[in-house]
Amino acid sequence: MQSLVKRARYFFCTVLRKIYAFPYRIGIRNVPTIISRDCIGGVLYKRMHAKFSSPTINLYMTNTDFLLFCSSLEEYISQPVYEEKNDLKYPSGIIHGKKGDIRLYFMHYNSFDEARECWERRKERICYENIRLILNAGPDAEEAVLEGFGRLPYKKILLSSRVEEKGNVLNLKCYQLKEKKLPTEYRSLKYPIFRYMDEVDWVRFLRNGTVKRRRI
Repeated sequence: MQSLVKRARYFFCTVLRKIYAFPYRIGIRNVPTIISRDCIGGVLYKRMHAKFSSPTINLYMTNTDFLLFCSSLEEYISQPVYEEKNDLKYPSGIIHGKKGDIRLYFMHYNSFDEARECWERRKERICYENIRLILNAGPDAEEAVLEGFGRLPYKKILLSSRVEEKGNVLNLKCYQLKEKKLPTEYRSLKYPIFRYMDEVDWVRFLRNGTVKRRRI
């Protein structure tokens, strides 16, 4: 009986999520290149039912490396990714640049070769005229990173509770929780189709770069 209830709940939530994602598929005709520090970009592409036109999918970087990466985007994109050995359960890579090295943690890949192949294929789809930056900096972001990100010449959004919520900065409710996890990993118990990241009006941001809060 419990198994049947779980399957029914899963099916129901899956249908609701497809309905919820419908505005993404009809409201965003010019799909942008999403450069994100973590998995938020991949979630948004799936909602748009669009190809990954960004290499920063299924990976993460530190806040500092992400800022460096975005500050010289075309330079780092043009450089090869080299494997870097680690003690983690997933592969990682490194990109060398004039301003410093960037480390990529491919936590959703089985091997470095697979991760590098995806990175190389998707970076060819980048549209430099239509970029959105997403920095999910969290509650413990470094002040220098927050200031530096604000100066980047792109349409962008900063998710952090370290600075006042205004302009392109939004604070998510999950930053107030005791457990320190990414907002994409939380789902509201009341409305299982929503994630904490859905406090952001993502359709509007992806369409024209406007940062607005929405109620969920």
